[in-house]
Formats: sequence, structure tokens, C-alpha cells
Amino acid sequence: MFPHLSVRSNLLYGWNRTPKAERRISLDQVVAILGLESLLDRRPTHLSGGEQQRVAIGRALLTSPRLLLMDEPLSSLDAQRKREIVTFIQRLDREFRIPIIYVSHALNEVVQLARTLILLKKGSVAAIGPLAEVFSQVGSRRVIPDSHIGAIIDTHVVEHDVQFGLTTLAFSGGQLSVPHQHSSIGESLRVQILARDVSLVASP
Repeated sequence: MFPHLSVRSNLLYGWNRTPKAERRISLDQVVAILGLESLLDRRPTHLSGGEQQRVAIGRALLTSPRLLLMDEPLSSLDAQRKREIVTFIQRLDREFRIPIIYVSHALNEVVQLARTLILLKKGSVAAIGPLAEVFSQVGSRRVIPDSHIGAIIDTHVVEHDVQFGLTTLAFSGGQLSVPHQHSSIGESLRVQILARDVSLVASP
């Protein structure tokens, strides 16, 4: 970003250089999706790391790209900022439908964001396919640590139990009760159940 320009001017830099016929995303859309309303008149030097990352993503979006490449976009952020940016990236996927190639060594980020996964080891493809399938393949264990092996389930929110602090999630195989989630009824959520957290017994 240009430190001498406001956030608004930084955002418009790419938009102004995109031919009008190719503009598919507006400033108002980007500001709303990324939550930048309160930042527009500030300079980049007065932003937190997470805020700077959101502005950088917004500026890239305003060039109306056909493909968005994100290479370790959260590597310099703390855990709280990472959670915030992951939420925004999920909204980008839903709202703009721009294909995103997301490069990361952080498997927890990949689990939250990916639909198709390519695992690389020493420059070669170790596994490729739908996220849940790759995580369940025996061969993937050459790349994925045992601590991350488990089932990945796409669900949607059906109920919040305020009294017990639980949220009920539904999926094709039934329902799950999880600690309360700040999500709307009907919203999609992805759940990972780690193998290390599952215990089986022969009888009750």
C-alpha cells in the first residue's frame, strides 16, 4: 500500500486503472464485505496488521481479478487477527465467486477455506482432490501430521440453545451439538473431528 495515501485512495488505485467495461466489483461492495467503513480516511501506518491485510485484499479485489492468488496471507498475524481475516475470505468466496488459490502451511486455515486441496511435498504433488477425501487418504499422512487427521463435515446451523450454550448443526448423516457459535440459522459451517479426539468402546 502507498503510505502517503488514505485507505480510500489506496482502494481506488486499482479500480481507477481497471477499464470500465471490466469493473465487476464496486468500492461500496468491498467496503461492506471487508468491514472497512471506519478506516477509509486513515493512513496505512495507522492501521493494525489485520486492518492492513483487509485493505490489501480490498485493493486487489477492486481490479476485478479473474483469479485471486493469496500466498501465506495470514503468516504475520496473531491468532485473533487470523480468525477475523479467515471470516472475511469466506465471505469473499460466497459474495464474489472469484476463484481463489490459497497457499499456506497452516492446515487449520486450509480446513476452513478449501474445497479442493493440493498437497505438495518437496515440489511434487502428494495428493489432490476434494478436501475431505484428501484428509481421509492414507497416502496423505506423508504430508499431513497425525494430529490433523480426521473427518471434515460440511454442516449448517439449525438451532441455538441459549440455556445450555449449544448450537445444533445438521449434515447428511445427522446432527451435531457444539459449543455456541455466533452464526445465523441456515449458515454453513465446516466441522473437523480429529481422530485423536474419538474413542470407541465395545459396549456401553
